Amino acid sequence: MQPDKQSLNLRKDLEPELSIRGESIQRVYNFYIEERLLVNRRYQRKLVWNVEEKQKFLDSIIMSYPVPLFLWASVEYNDKDRYEIIDGMQRLNAITSFIEQEFGLLVKEEGGGEKEYFFDLDTMADTKLLKDENLLEQKVPMLSRAICSKIAGYLLPLSVYRMETSEEIDEIFRRINSGGRQLSIQEVRQSSSLGGFADAVRRIAAKIRGDDSNSDMLLLNAMRKISVSNKRLQHYGINVDDIFWVKQGIISREKMRQSNDEEIVADILSSMILYPDKFTSNAVLLNNMYGIHSLDSPTQTDRHQKIESELSKDLDGWVDKFIAIYDVVRQVMEVANESFNSLVNKHTESRFSPKHFQTIFMALYELIAIDKKMVVSYELLVKKFREAGKIMRIASGSYSGKNKNTNIAAVKGVFIESFRSRESHEENPAEDNWTTRLENILVQSYTEQSLYDFKLGLHNLDEQGLFNQESLEKIVKTLTAMANVGKKATGYIIIGVADNEKDASFCLQYYQEQGVRTQPIKFGNFCVTGVNGEVDKHYKSDHDKYMSLISSKVKNMPVESGFLHNNIRIWSIKYFGKAIVIFRVNSADHPVTFDEGFYTRIDSNTVKVKSSEFNFLHKKFS
Repeated sequence: MQPDKQSLNLRKDLEPELSIRGESIQRVYNFYIEERLLVNRRYQRKLVWNVEEKQKFLDSIIMSYPVPLFLWASVEYNDKDRYEIIDGMQRLNAITSFIEQEFGLLVKEEGGGEKEYFFDLDTMADTKLLKDENLLEQKVPMLSRAICSKIAGYLLPLSVYRMETSEEIDEIFRRINSGGRQLSIQEVRQSSSLGGFADAVRRIAAKIRGDDSNSDMLLLNAMRKISVSNKRLQHYGINVDDIFWVKQGIISREKMRQSNDEEIVADILSSMILYPDKFTSNAVLLNNMYGIHSLDSPTQTDRHQKIESELSKDLDGWVDKFIAIYDVVRQVMEVANESFNSLVNKHTESRFSPKHFQTIFMALYELIAIDKKMVVSYELLVKKFREAGKIMRIASGSYSGKNKNTNIAAVKGVFIESFRSRESHEENPAEDNWTTRLENILVQSYTEQSLYDFKLGLHNLDEQGLFNQESLEKIVKTLTAMANVGKKATGYIIIGVADNEKDASFCLQYYQEQGVRTQPIKFGNFCVTGVNGEVDKHYKSDHDKYMSLISSKVKNMPVESGFLHNNIRIWSIKYFGKAIVIFRVNSADHPVTFDEGFYTRIDSNTVKVKSSEFNFLHKKFS
């Protein structure tokens, strides 16, 4: 299980103290493979160094140049000493990714030119063992053993703190980074403010980029799975060209690297919270939203305080509202089958369209969340997006409050024909849209396997196609196992998702042979197949009948009724037309049994708890 901030206790028996020492790269790599290095995503950036920056840092080590101090906080998690990385995450990743063959160092050839040489895995005992067990593969050509030994033996300067509270760690990070050296303006804002606004912006931006995680605390080992790749760093989990902002032509790759996506999110979120106040969009006023005031102005202070006050009441709600409106934009792009920039900015020479996006987003927010309307036709709304692009008059430089207000009002006037009033019994699209939430769950499963599982469906893919009662029992047993992971655990089992293309292809072929047409949607390593096939075939397309059968069968499972009623929720969503069934479980205040046995999760496996381990299981909830 990945470390969870709630259960991470700083050492309380020690006064804050500082020790400075040198540790060899070989020793630090041992910390890494033993999963002792933690990253706190509340204040840490993504992995952003490119290959050239990593190579330059490794060159400094080979040349025996001094490198900047690494700052760690000594913490305790699950009775194991670990280190929370305060400063030096990019450099640590450069070291570990070089050792693990993700890139090599350029060496000049005698005949001219340069060639990439890789770390010799036989240099260190840890890497040799990993190679022998086929967990690491040696790339060639290799650097000389002498150079690799020099790298392995290089002493990294470590400053290790032992502190009583997480606030002390936050304060140290803030002081280190407040000067903004090597950080973009937006990264300085985020690192200088740890209030609700910074947290909400970070969470929304991560959900849209696709690097959302279940917990703020991650092992350094897991960071690359949710970091953005480029041409030279293919090992990272998210392709920069697939990120919404870049794919839709809203900002450039370089602006993504500078966290310009978070600037857009921050500007829109503050506009949502401060509605109907239409303020100018510029760097100074954006600083104000983060509580960074250039003047002792009551207006600046009031805006920041109002934002923090609203977020303190319902931060999750504001995040959900933002993502729901974002999903409406995505649905328009799906129907249009062209990029946002092409749709609304075709008549101009601008390559990117951040202000156009902010304007359209706020027009949709006012129509859906404020005016309580819902989309009548996405096909019609696509046409209205094109019309909106033609009427917007956006000046260069700062986006003044007056100019913004005029454009939003004009776009609303164009869009209104695509909307109708929402009836009281109809779902609120500003709260109930699950498109991005499902994708976030899929991404989170990369770093927290024990709390996620995926199934194609609940019917056998054979001639009879019977309902698989055993499979449903296994699902409920797995839910109890997820609940037993520990306090405040939340787990998901998603029906209608394949975690590999082979299973998805088999499902597709099976239902096509049965006369049911279905086509999976690819997302990352997953294929969203939906349960449409089995609902159409076995329930004559009656989705309510399908869901009722599942609910009635779950009620009869050998699990305490209070837990079934209070801690397990089953519902269905639509993902671009695919029907998905979601099982969610929240842990109780005590371990729960399935058929009189205790179960828990180890990685992606459900295992029965031995009687000798009962005390340890109960201690998790004490």
